[in-house]
Amino acid sequence: MKQGFEIGDKVSLIDENLNGTVKAITDNRVLVTIEDGFDLEVNLLQIVPCRELNFSIGNINNIKREKNENTKPKKRSKSPKKKTYIEFDLHIDKLHPDWKTLDKSNYLNYQVSAAQGKLDFAIKKRIPHFVFIHGVGEGVLKQELYTILGRYDFLIFEDAPYYKYGLGATLVRYKL
Repeated sequence: MKQGFEIGDKVSLIDENLNGTVKAITDNRVLVTIEDGFDLEVNLLQIVPCRELNFSIGNINNIKREKNENTKPKKRSKSPKKKTYIEFDLHIDKLHPDWKTLDKSNYLNYQVSAAQGKLDFAIKKRIPHFVFIHGVGEGVLKQELYTILGRYDFLIFEDAPYYKYGLGATLVRYKL
C-alpha cells in the first residue's frame, strides 16, 4: 500500500501548506522531513507527490481547454472529517539521537528549547492546531510547556483528546 512513494521523494501535505522529503515508509504511515528540517509522521493519504512545473503560454492554454472539455459537475459527499493534528513529540529519545550521552540534568532544558522551537515553527507556518506529546511522568515538562504557551495570548491550550493521546499530550490552537 505504498502507492508509489519511495524514500527521497518530494511530497506536499494535502491539508497543510508544507512540502518535504519522504524519510521512511511503514504500512500506511510516512515520515516526512519538511523544508524547515522537522519530521512529521502523516497518513499515506495526506500527501501527494511534488512535480516540477514546466509551463509555457501554449501549454497553459491547452490545459485550460482540456479542463473546460472535461468539466462535469461533481457530487459532493458530506462525510465527517477526522481531525488530524501535527504532532510534536517532546520525548528526549525522539528529539536527540544520542540522548543517552546527554547529562540527565540537561534533559528538561533540551526538551523545553525544542518545544519553543517547534512552537515558533507552528506559529510561523500558521498551523491551525497541533499537539505537543510530553508524556505523563511527574508533570514537570507539561508545566514548563504550559508556562511557554501562557506567554502567547492568541493561543488556547488544553489536554489533547484522551482517546488518542491519553493524559500525556497538549492540544494547541488559535483563539477565534
